[in-house]
Amino acid sequence: MEPKSASIAFHYRRANPLVVHDCITSLKRELEDAIGPELQVLEGHKVLEVRLRAMNKRTAVLAALAIAPANTLALAVGDDRTDEDMFAALPDDGLSIRIGKGPSTAKLHVESPEALRALLGRLLSSLLSGRAAVWHVARATAQPPRDS
Repeated sequence: MEPKSASIAFHYRRANPLVVHDCITSLKRELEDAIGPELQVLEGHKVLEVRLRAMNKRTAVLAALAIAPANTLALAVGDDRTDEDMFAALPDDGLSIRIGKGPSTAKLHVESPEALRALLGRLLSSLLSGRAAVWHVARATAQPPRDS
């Protein structure tokens, strides 16, 4: 169990894969039956999260953008379903990157955290040297998200 400021997460990464599906399905159903309309149950990558409906990563992105300088490049990176709210909140010129497999609205996709680090290194080098535009470098080194 991981208590958070506006939610609680139940991680099951180390659970026995032979029994976890039925247990998680049952737990999710029980949680959905027990909570009120102000809460929601989300299923992520080997995690169930119960959170306030009004509090999500979109809310955090919008708050950050409200105080960011006008020329700030908005960058959002994530690896599961809860990150989709964050991607949707970015301005049109923002950069969203999905790590790993799975459907996503992110503009770009990388296979692993290592691939993300390499991409961010190339982006930073490009920005510091004043060479190619960020989008050109990003699109050349990452792929659009795909459903899998």
